[in-house]
Amino acid sequence: KDALTKINLALQLVASVLGTKFIEAGSEIGTSFVLNDCQVFDSSLSVDHVRSINQFELYDAIADELVKTYEKDVAKKRKFVAFMSCTQFLGLTENEEYNYVNIKRKTLANPALGTGFLALLGSGSFYSWPSKVEEVQEAFLNKSIVDTRFLLDDSNYRKTYGGNFATSLGSLIHEIGHIFDLGHTQTGFMGNDFDYVNRFFITENYTEIMPKRTVSNCQQAPTSPSVNVHSTKLTKISRNGG
Repeated sequence: KDALTKINLALQLVASVLGTKFIEAGSEIGTSFVLNDCQVFDSSLSVDHVRSINQFELYDAIADELVKTYEKDVAKKRKFVAFMSCTQFLGLTENEEYNYVNIKRKTLANPALGTGFLALLGSGSFYSWPSKVEEVQEAFLNKSIVDTRFLLDDSNYRKTYGGNFATSLGSLIHEIGHIFDLGHTQTGFMGNDFDYVNRFFITENYTEIMPKRTVSNCQQAPTSPSVNVHSTKLTKISRNGG
């Protein structure tokens, strides 16, 4: 229940950001967001299987299940945002260097992909997400250090709870941007600046310096023949030095 509350709030924040940006760009889509409350979707995939496949295979499997379950809704061009509840971080040991490569290697079922009708993401940073709108500012400003022995740190090297919230919310905005057919850019939420989404909501007196992201060209991913309602061109984002 707490996860659903956090997701609902996060999507409202995303709608606020994208709606504002679309209006600034002269698009009428900024006034047309309609959000349904988050619901639990019981996948037929086993947890072990989900944690054993890569994010592209996972995307196709979840998209296939959604098409079979919500075929009419998909046909109406509705957009779906799904989070994997079984994201697992295995933890960094004392002998493992803190870097993005090792963190990613120790993280299972944590996709970040968006195209067509579906944006699919992991839940590894939910511990840093607020449940109430009055907690949003505090969540962005939370400088508590992430204990990487137990918790996923996907903050682009900030190592803080607030950094995790900012980066994971920025990733959500980025992938939802893709399902609205937005392409990659060098800057902004569709480029290497989505780590800084906190600046949309709050003003801080200092500038965080983090590794810039490298946004590569979209790449072709294998897709099940039965999933014919979404593009197979999925996005890839990496960090310099990792």
